[in-house]
Amino acid sequence: MSVLATALGEFRAAKAKFTPTRAHLVPDLALLGLLCDVEENAEAVLALGATPVPHRAYPNARAAFEASQQALLLATEPDYDLAGARAWAFFLRNDREFVRGPRNGQTSTEMGLDPDSWFKAATDEMAEAWEAFAPGKGEVMKRAVALVEGQPRRPDNFAGVPIAPTLRDRLAALAAKAGKAGTPDVAALYNNAYAALSRESHPRTRLRPDEIRSGPGDTVRIRFEERDLAYRYESAELLAAGAVRHGLAALGARSSLAAA
Repeated sequence: MSVLATALGEFRAAKAKFTPTRAHLVPDLALLGLLCDVEENAEAVLALGATPVPHRAYPNARAAFEASQQALLLATEPDYDLAGARAWAFFLRNDREFVRGPRNGQTSTEMGLDPDSWFKAATDEMAEAWEAFAPGKGEVMKRAVALVEGQPRRPDNFAGVPIAPTLRDRLAALAAKAGKAGTPDVAALYNNAYAALSRESHPRTRLRPDEIRSGPGDTVRIRFEERDLAYRYESAELLAAGAVRHGLAALGARSSLAAA
């Protein structure tokens, strides 16, 4: 069994045991959504490994990586409820901004509502649902909406923080609390991994000539270097497995919150 398949098996077993609670309804829903992105994109990486284009798994590996970082960012937030409510409102805000864009010269609507009315209705509905399960939590949702509406567009994530250094500092604090020292520079590792994933995900000149000869007329004949697609896929698989393990860490952090 591959390293990714093994990691996915462990992840699914842990995720199956996680059940949202009344007190943390909205952040738990946000966390589950991010973890779903981790799982499905990792599954896509596995599926592409069995095709003639395994090296095209990088975009899915990158999506799994990004989702796992945000899941870990959410699960390690000191104020889990407010952070999760911000995440919920943040992604709804992104949907609103997308719907605001003109379509064929006309303003789009969502469920028959203009974008602003739809956003308010969606966030109010979640605030009411949370309030019904846990009195007082509806105000947390409303507070989160206000924070998201006033949040700058960069950094572009629900917490409005640079993810790599923030996770570095949080993980270092958790390691120190557990009596562990000498943790690596997680921010540098994250940035290097993301750079590798982005490099292979974006269009670029991938073909390298091995031999160039004259052909008929003004044409040339080119023999290209053979590409090691299996090696390329192995790197994508390892990075996706790392993302899945981060998803496991996010579940572990959420479990620690429940035990506190």
